[in-house]
Amino acid sequence: MNIKKTRRKVSKETKVYYDKIASGNAVQKDAKKRDALLKQHSVIAVEMESAGVNTATKFNDNGYLAIRCICDYCDESKNDDWHNYAAATAAVYTVVLLKSIPVNKN
Repeated sequence: MNIKKTRRKVSKETKVYYDKIASGNAVQKDAKKRDALLKQHSVIAVEMESAGVNTATKFNDNGYLAIRCICDYCDESKNDDWHNYAAATAAVYTVVLLKSIPVNKN
């Protein structure tokens, strides 16, 4: 199998997007399938870790918020090079978000 590595421009700035992401229970490595999912469901990314949380909250009629840092392009060049950076960035963002919520001290 000949896997073509795609060179992508790396920004020195972290960008935050507020939008819908798709969640599934399998790793996605097919760019055509990814693009079809994005178009079909009007989402900006595909991830897999929140799928279990989604299933669990449906049983109790609860909602959830997934804070994700997307770290690959969901195509044949998928690798783990940016996973640690993505996890750290999502954790920092979560802390900042939680600290911004007013606390009712009554």
